[in-house]
Amino acid sequence: MALVADATTNYFLVALIYALESGHQIRSVLRTLSIGTPRFFAIFYLGLGLVATMMAALYAHLGQPALLVFLIPVGIATETLRQTISAAGARRDLAVRREALRCVDERIAEERADERDHIAEALHDDVLQRIFDVTIRAHVIRECYRTGRLLELEESVPGLLVASEQVADELRDVIHGLRHSPVGHAGLRASLSLLTSHLHDRSGITFVSDLEVGLQVPPEVEFVIYQIAREAMVNATNHSRADTVWLSLKRVDGELELRVLDNGIGFDPRKRIDKHFGVELMQERASNIGSALEVKSSPGGGTLIVGRFKGD
Repeated sequence: MALVADATTNYFLVALIYALESGHQIRSVLRTLSIGTPRFFAIFYLGLGLVATMMAALYAHLGQPALLVFLIPVGIATETLRQTISAAGARRDLAVRREALRCVDERIAEERADERDHIAEALHDDVLQRIFDVTIRAHVIRECYRTGRLLELEESVPGLLVASEQVADELRDVIHGLRHSPVGHAGLRASLSLLTSHLHDRSGITFVSDLEVGLQVPPEVEFVIYQIAREAMVNATNHSRADTVWLSLKRVDGELELRVLDNGIGFDPRKRIDKHFGVELMQERASNIGSALEVKSSPGGGTLIVGRFKGD
């Protein structure tokens, strides 16, 4: 009964202090308090009860000097509790990191899918049309040979050569774009436009884009801008409950400024919430290239993400 009273008083006082400090209801705080595994809690508390009983018995027979003997087991118990709490925290952090890595892997796979879509679009819209032209002209030449209309070859063969050269030029353009633009053949501005169109079709959210024409962006910066913009807009479609997202990319005071704003439910950036680790990922990507990323949000006030990048 003494152990039960002690545990109840302990938990109530801890919950009361936390509730007064945080402003939460004491019932919700009690539900979040962790005691470790039930087995560990029972063994640990029963052990303390046994030590307390022995201390009481020795104190009754020997007086105060007997209590000094129990400083060692009490010290050992305190260190055991500290190590257990530390291990529990490490397990929680490990679980969060594993979840973050899993989500990052999923996002990398989605980005690779976007790259494949860009390549497929370039091949379909440009190269495939030229190849079809070459095929038609080759059939015309074969028909001329078959029917003996050799004079018509003088007109058909030059056209075939021109079409073949155009195919080669288109392929060189696609390969050049893939080598020099990490976001694909379409380039940063077109890739962001395609991304907003795709997210609109998937979510029904309205995307308002203001993308400056003719921006000169280094390849490594271009890739990071696309990744951050994509992360911010995907988070807005998945978590913000917004109906409109504004995307802006322009040059401001000699720097490239990326702004992603939504009118959703927002969140409190001061509180660490595991599901918002994407914010940390965006900030890390920006810092890796010496850029700055700022997140402004409040409950019910939407979210604004501003990135500033150095460009040529």
